[in-house]
Amino acid sequence: MAHKNDFLFRDEYEYWLESVAGIKPGDSLACYVRQDKFEGMDIPVFEIAANFMLKGEPIYAYSALEMWEETVKQSGDKNLPSYFARIYEFFLRNESVLMKSEKAQTLSELQLSEARRKLNKRKIFAQIDGMDSLINALGEDNFVKLVVESSFFFEPMMVKAQFNDLVRIYNNGGELYARKSSYYHPGSRPNLKIIEDSNGNSQVYKTIKELFGFELNKTIDKKSILNNIVSHVWGNATDPRYFTALWNVLLIPAWANHLMDKPTIDGDISSKLQSTIKDICIKLYGLDEFNWAKIALQGNKPKANCNKDILKGKYDIRVINHICKEDSYAKFGKIEIKTIQI
Repeated sequence: MAHKNDFLFRDEYEYWLESVAGIKPGDSLACYVRQDKFEGMDIPVFEIAANFMLKGEPIYAYSALEMWEETVKQSGDKNLPSYFARIYEFFLRNESVLMKSEKAQTLSELQLSEARRKLNKRKIFAQIDGMDSLINALGEDNFVKLVVESSFFFEPMMVKAQFNDLVRIYNNGGELYARKSSYYHPGSRPNLKIIEDSNGNSQVYKTIKELFGFELNKTIDKKSILNNIVSHVWGNATDPRYFTALWNVLLIPAWANHLMDKPTIDGDISSKLQSTIKDICIKLYGLDEFNWAKIALQGNKPKANCNKDILKGKYDIRVINHICKEDSYAKFGKIEIKTIQI
């Protein structure tokens, strides 16, 4: 297959776009085949990255792409981040294949040395993430499904009851907790006292212990749930309306937690995971029916990051129920497997 303005691994990229990413031939596919130039050189960023990958220098390959990402974010082009995300994903998902390719290098050593010099001057290098091996092995959709079904959500009845408690305290006065920061809650009421959490998520742990019995703020040998981490689904942990709110809290596998904290670009794995989990929370807890105006969030009620990144389907999620008060020996709430369709 011959192309005008050919560059290394273009054929492989176009094939991947069609067969894996589902980008159809024509103008749409052509938009994803970017020839944006590497900073200060008349060479496409893609080709710089491709040659570094071929030579066994993935850190320089990804660093070249991430330097371009800074330009992408500043461009104001609403489509360009999606194009970038696909190129970055192509290199991540095909790393081993590209590194062992027998294709010939298309750039000279002098050109690559100059690219290295520019990247070294930037002093910010990409990181190799061991998590990518798992994502590559499972595929993105299966990975997201595994994360979702390995997480712990909370009983909807308790989530709603706790929200009503928060509304009462917010409007009538009392104490609410927030993660320690310089943040000052803009909607503070005269009788509302905001207490900074003494140790990260300690008040969140306390809430989960009181309602559901599971102790998370313990040493490893005493924890009742291991290797699942408190994650704030919509972030904003410095805001007392979000910090201990169960609708905003998820116990996610430790090996996937970094994807919940990561800024997203439409189409990337972080956006798919965050958007899918948020949509599940919205449906599971009935968040669209909550009276957000009562805590001054009517214009900022919870929603998914990107609707097109929600991975539709059936999920068997784990839901922790409240402790059974009728049985004095029950220390932990029952865990229910609940099927939810999004």
